[in-house]
Amino acid sequence: MLETDPATAYAEAVVSGDQVAGAAVRWACERHLHDLATAHERGWFFDLSKVERVLNFCGLVRHFEGKWGRGQGQVFEPSPWQVFVVGSIFGWVDEAGFRRYRHAFIEVARKNGKSFLLSALGLYLLCADGEPGAQIVNAATKLDQARIIHRAAIKMRAKSPLLRREIDVLKDRLIFEPADSFFIPLGAEPGREDGRNPHAALIDELHAHRTSEMYDVLDSALGARDHPLMLIATTAGSDIGGFGGQKYEEFRSLIDPRSGISDDRAFVFIAELDDDDDPIEDPSCWVKANPNLGVSKKHEHMEIMAGKARRSSTDRANFLVKDCNRWTSGGETWLRMDRWDACAGELVRA
Repeated sequence: MLETDPATAYAEAVVSGDQVAGAAVRWACERHLHDLATAHERGWFFDLSKVERVLNFCGLVRHFEGKWGRGQGQVFEPSPWQVFVVGSIFGWVDEAGFRRYRHAFIEVARKNGKSFLLSALGLYLLCADGEPGAQIVNAATKLDQARIIHRAAIKMRAKSPLLRREIDVLKDRLIFEPADSFFIPLGAEPGREDGRNPHAALIDELHAHRTSEMYDVLDSALGARDHPLMLIATTAGSDIGGFGGQKYEEFRSLIDPRSGISDDRAFVFIAELDDDDDPIEDPSCWVKANPNLGVSKKHEHMEIMAGKARRSSTDRANFLVKDCNRWTSGGETWLRMDRWDACAGELVRA
């Protein structure tokens, strides 16, 4: 058994200020700590043994790329923020032991390990979640995009002797025969999504979804399961007015204490900058959008991209969206506002 609760330890570190985080992550952590004291009154309980079960499963998963993927691959050790996400999603249950959260929305900047985590959790939901006939679908706007998460899961399975014995691969299908369960990628092909009975629907890079069609079909299909899960992981996008941007604003409002709305069945973790942060000139705020900074994402990369952003409006827009997880309303900003402001003065007509 775990001697300490690492998910709660992360929340306490954020709330105390020992762990630098933006407002949205702090709200999620404050909610967790408040629920530990009050959620039992609403029928929700935090079961540390459930958290331990998922974290133990992560010990079966090995890296397959880069320096950690050499040889047999290094064992996956979730970062503190990932432990908080895993602990929240799987630790909160009702009296029957079924998961509290039906929706989980995770948003971090690129190269922070969100896709790797999604693949690992897809494998857990396939073969270790105790669901008979579990259907795990990984959905994207295009089948090739959906296959990214799925292929990562296949590589994780290949690196683990135990998972290789327990899980079979047939073309695009991971199969756990003892429970008659499978894990497949799913592209946005009209009519192909209907008839699904998913135990879990994984959606990576929601910002790329131009319409709600795939999301809505899968969301409506979750109703037949005892504790279904729609697990969404994305980075920010350049169209805050599109479907992905709308869902970001919707989920963010659920944890914003100023909004006056909440949803006991939705977990939200959004690692983003605060409004007054200047990521181009102030590196200390980078970790707010990059909780894996110094682990899977290098400081050197951020320094290079920030330097480019100072010189080019196009690079600036890309840096803000992809590396700083800041939604924009257009793909490019042609002039920095500080330079625009510097032009202020009396207009003299010739």
